[in-house]
Amino acid sequence: MRRSIGRALPLFLGGLLLTCTDARLQADAGAEAERYDNLLRIDGEVCTPPPDELIFPVKVLFVIDESASLQCMDSQNRRFVVLGEAIEELLPLPNVQIGLIGFANWIRVQPFTRNLTDIMNFINASGLGPATDYQGALATTAQVLEQDMISTDAAERARTRYVVVFISDGVPEPMCQGGCPPGEPAICSANRSILDDDEFVEMARTGCPEYNTPRLIYQRVEDVRNLRDVYGAGDLVLNTVLMFSPTEVVESVCPGAGAEFGYEIEEARPLLRGMAQAGGGVFRDANLEQEDDNFLDFNFVALESPYWLAEVLAVNLSARYSADGRLLIDSDMDGLPDELERRIGTDPYDRDTDGDGYSDLFEYRFREHGFDPLDPSVPRVPCSDDTDYTGDGLKYCEEAWLGTDPRNPDTDGDRIPDWVELLFGTDPLEHDIHEDPSMDGRLNREAIRAGFDPMVDSADMYRLKAILYRLEDLGTRQMANRDTGDLEERQCQSFSISRIPLGVTTMPGERGLNRILIYAASEPRRMAGSADFQVACVEAYYQGDTIKDPPSGRVALTQDWLDGVRSQLDARFERLASCAGQDPEELRRGHLEDAIERCMPRRIALGRILHHREELVSLLRRYVNTGLSARLPALAADVFHPMAVFDPTDHCMRPWEVARLHAFLDAFEEACRECPPPGDDE
Repeated sequence: MRRSIGRALPLFLGGLLLTCTDARLQADAGAEAERYDNLLRIDGEVCTPPPDELIFPVKVLFVIDESASLQCMDSQNRRFVVLGEAIEELLPLPNVQIGLIGFANWIRVQPFTRNLTDIMNFINASGLGPATDYQGALATTAQVLEQDMISTDAAERARTRYVVVFISDGVPEPMCQGGCPPGEPAICSANRSILDDDEFVEMARTGCPEYNTPRLIYQRVEDVRNLRDVYGAGDLVLNTVLMFSPTEVVESVCPGAGAEFGYEIEEARPLLRGMAQAGGGVFRDANLEQEDDNFLDFNFVALESPYWLAEVLAVNLSARYSADGRLLIDSDMDGLPDELERRIGTDPYDRDTDGDGYSDLFEYRFREHGFDPLDPSVPRVPCSDDTDYTGDGLKYCEEAWLGTDPRNPDTDGDRIPDWVELLFGTDPLEHDIHEDPSMDGRLNREAIRAGFDPMVDSADMYRLKAILYRLEDLGTRQMANRDTGDLEERQCQSFSISRIPLGVTTMPGERGLNRILIYAASEPRRMAGSADFQVACVEAYYQGDTIKDPPSGRVALTQDWLDGVRSQLDARFERLASCAGQDPEELRRGHLEDAIERCMPRRIALGRILHHREELVSLLRRYVNTGLSARLPALAADVFHPMAVFDPTDHCMRPWEVARLHAFLDAFEEACRECPPPGDDE
């Protein structure tokens, strides 16, 4: 049979004896015992994961100046070569679509597509116009993007990144100043034939219109940018490129071109730079005479999205409330209460009684669909892969039968891990956290967070027994990556979770052990996407109202607690150096272990409990490195681990063990005063 999670705990102490066991934990005959309730409170900090690169749909819209000045500015058509190369690099990516807008004194459009032939036909189309209609191009850009957003499913749209690249070689033409005297023509930077004969998208044909001024151009950029928020798109940026050639090159191809085409690079540069700033993008200069073909090398498909903390959920794997308010004990933490396992004949100390790879909870839940937790030959299809690839508590074979995603811990995206949904009876394939099947006025999410069965009416228990949560935003922090040491920007919150019930579990060798998992679900802030789950683990002991560890019922996994533990240990080891006969600078853990064996009895009383000396030495080894540095997370938020790598054997926090270690070192320090140093004949 497979080892249960509960039975793996002794490995955490390297095969050494556990402190709190029926055989090794004995009450000291003394004063009347203090009585405790069975509630636990956990305080700590949680930070979102570091920003991550996301895979998402990308739609790139190239808005290309096709004014006649380009026959002089780019007589070799290098812009088409560079544009074609950029598109050929993008299209092999399956999540990318390309759209194009050409503008001069007219507008032409190629909607978003992946058809390379359509795209290249658009690029290779001949014909240049006498004007450079920025305003009309930007208005058309807004129309193309809006039409695409409207036709895209809302969930897909929320994950889509739109990238606009606006490419021009000069200033807007015509540029008209509004407000001329009645009866007089508009003051424009173009002759009347252009204004009267051409199809400018937004130009009024009567009165004295303002057109293509910087004010209106920036307003159109803002209109484009605002589409992201209006339609809930994942992201939208507008980049700009100024193509130019040195004046002498232009004049050598087209004498007098500067005057004819209104080529004013010093006027165009600040305008295009300002457009990029307003569009949240990047501005680039592109000297077409230089052998640099990278001016369209924008970051189209890589996007770092910061996370925000979307959900915090605490689940005691060892004890949960029944529909009538009783506390149901689950010693092996498999999801089936001990009393139910005894009734149906499964082993309350083994998560997989028949050893067929399917958990007892899974087989019991689906016993009417061909599963039997007592018969290894049922189902006929064996569990061929019992790997849990996401750490959500479900094995691959179980996920394959359920239809859940074995690579996603939250298949339906409702911020409740799939195994937790199986535990509480909700559907891991349906986004059902806002449903109320019990009709008690509490949604599924509320019931699960409170620790109650969402399928039954629990309204009467909420006031007295619901698990309570308090979160406080701590803002953005620069934090060192625990693996690389690189600084990362992360959003942090403090939390306090109270009224977590503890039960008297009966696993042999682990009586009273309660394991509480805290799930933190973070989601990308910029666009919709799967939640990133982190898990923290806290273990406490409860063996009835006279034995509770920690006795205060409070676990503070805070930075102050971590820093305080390190400081206290450093000071204590300095004092103990003389007992070990060592200089404080040369003291090592092995020296202390030798002194403990020499100076302390085999049984040691800490408070009301007698412990074996070897058990307490194991605590020292667990929490102190050989060089006497504390074996604890550097940061309070580091008690959380990515769900996929979470291992309760290595990652569960037991602050009461640290308190016991301090009590042990107190007793050791006192014994040292009466103990001769090593080598002393006495």
